[in-house]
Amino acid sequence: LVDITVCSPIYGSTTAYDQYISNVSITGTSFVNSTLGVTPGTPYNFYNTIPAPSLSTGTTYQLNVTSGFYAGIGYAVWIDFNDNFIFESTEKLAFTTSYTSTSNQVVSLNMNLPCSPTLGSHRMRIRSAYYGSGSTMNPCSFIYDGEVEDYLVNIVQGTPPTPTFTAAPTTQSCTYVNYTYTTQPGMSAYTWTIPGTAGVDYTLVSGGTITSNTAVVQWLIGGFKTVTVDYLNPSGCVSTGPVSNTITVQQAVAVANSTGANDVCAGSTVTMANPTANGTWSSARKYKHYLLRSKPKYLVCSYSKLEANNSQTNTYFKCRC
Repeated sequence: LVDITVCSPIYGSTTAYDQYISNVSITGTSFVNSTLGVTPGTPYNFYNTIPAPSLSTGTTYQLNVTSGFYAGIGYAVWIDFNDNFIFESTEKLAFTTSYTSTSNQVVSLNMNLPCSPTLGSHRMRIRSAYYGSGSTMNPCSFIYDGEVEDYLVNIVQGTPPTPTFTAAPTTQSCTYVNYTYTTQPGMSAYTWTIPGTAGVDYTLVSGGTITSNTAVVQWLIGGFKTVTVDYLNPSGCVSTGPVSNTITVQQAVAVANSTGANDVCAGSTVTMANPTANGTWSSARKYKHYLLRSKPKYLVCSYSKLEANNSQTNTYFKCRC
């Protein structure tokens, strides 16, 4: 069935030959149409008797199109949201960036539905073209070989995206430790809010940009730290609001390096500094032994150095006769 009120695609061939569309489906819905070919002389088909799938606004759907016998096929898809039967360029939802390479190849296209189109029934157009560029493909203009299939889809109101942290610190720790914050991937326009001034209150180790769903932060000053993130979904729809995470960061105690000789007594233990509570050591060096001459016996001393963030923070001496 062909609807003469809609812009009809023009083909140089009177049949779709082997450049036809053999199957169409939408992942996550019951929508599917397997044609396995077309009747000669009908390169344009409107399948209005197939039940229309319900598609939510602001949602991404995967459209799966299977080619016919020939390779070298490109595709594009439109939805006529304003029902003027023209399929404007702004209604083009997805297209291929390369040609099929085998017979009966399945091509998956991600359709990002707009945030606030007119709800209800609209016409969806899928066009194939033999060596036709998907990015420049027109829904109605002349193409020598290929096929157009039109369907009805039902647009319903979708749910705004809700940001959450998929990974974030849950316990207090110290300054100069890496904290990782992660939210949903695949979104757009990430907006990170980190308190304080970079280089003074914190160091942004990685991420935390408009394109990154992860931020790795190292706090330089202790206290309560609240990090928030917000984003738009792939269709550019506004979320329900930013998500936040708050932790307590303890100020690490800086210990000056010890230089020169240190006097110790036989059999005594000397601790140069105490580590900060709940601190995390990044490495530990093995004991080193030194033999010191002491009358009337030798005094054997050993020490170890523990390091955090490449800075000496604790030196431990132990001596015995």
